[in-house]
Amino acid sequence: MRQRALLAMIMVVALAGQALAQGGLADYRSKSPIGPDDRQAIAHWLAAQCKKLAAPTDGDFAAMTTARAAILFDGRREAAWSKDYVQAFGEEAIKALQAVEKQSLGTEARLNVVMTVADLRRIEGIPFLEKILTGDPYSATKFWAAKGLSEVADVVVAENKLREEQEVSQSLASAIQNETDPFVLYYLFDTLGHFDHESAHDALAAGVVKAAPRLNAADPVAVQAIVLMTKAVERAYASDVRPEAKTRLLSAFAALCADVMPPTADPTVMAGINASLEKVMGEGVGFQPTETPVLQKLALMEWVEKLVKAKKIPARPALPPAVERVIKESTGVPPEAPPKAPEPAPKATDPPAKKAAEPAAK
Repeated sequence: MRQRALLAMIMVVALAGQALAQGGLADYRSKSPIGPDDRQAIAHWLAAQCKKLAAPTDGDFAAMTTARAAILFDGRREAAWSKDYVQAFGEEAIKALQAVEKQSLGTEARLNVVMTVADLRRIEGIPFLEKILTGDPYSATKFWAAKGLSEVADVVVAENKLREEQEVSQSLASAIQNETDPFVLYYLFDTLGHFDHESAHDALAAGVVKAAPRLNAADPVAVQAIVLMTKAVERAYASDVRPEAKTRLLSAFAALCADVMPPTADPTVMAGINASLEKVMGEGVGFQPTETPVLQKLALMEWVEKLVKAKKIPARPALPPAVERVIKESTGVPPEAPPKAPEPAPKATDPPAKKAAEPAAK
């Protein structure tokens, strides 16, 4: 009888532990304040879920996905949940995910950890996402880090976290330097477009100049990144009062004008660049949206020349070779001729000195 009672007790404890691991945080979601014991229970539940994320049993990726979904469910900011619980859960979740990321993880597990941090949209997760973005070798994890920073940008702005805004802008400026993936660049510029700090404007201007030549406007993702860049530069120019910042932002506009080449996946992209320039400059160059893409491109190049002549930008950006050729032809300056082949060397049996000494034929 006693053995049966002991077995029943063990079963109760086991089932209670299983219930906690599967979502037994319902009793804590409305609690305020959250005490040390409550935090310990939340951390215990998160450790169980993170274990599934890090080490799927026999390739059971369904359990990994289920664990991720469970963490994200309790990571929501529900109106009925106490602010103390939302804050405590977010802090403990990021700590647990950072701890498991330091383990030797498979590709799928590592991706799920990064995706979870990204989707939690927590300010505490920003350093983790920045580290992945600038130091991870996998394109999929870098994509989710960039996406996560884009998603948490709204929280940074809403909570007026100026220090985080500045730090993220500096991280993005570094990440853009060598980034070529249009998916990643899309979210990097989307993040910068949310911010209105001076450091964000500087990172945006320098980033557009750096990234524009790498984006092929015929690619649907790349052209959407260009659209984001254009709108972000327009907003930054309208907001920033620093003369040097305005110069840098106009240089970013010039880079867009120079590097966006037809055919484009979005037929309105060049018209959008022109419209933004007309708005910030208060004048135009006679751009006609109904004209052919080639003529629209020439009109954008008129903007570049206009900005240079008015000394709004220090120099014309480097142009693609095809654009250089068209500009020279349209202005009457012929393209540079290819260098002539060198003259063949004289034969050893017929030295120049001997030929010069021969009398001319009469």
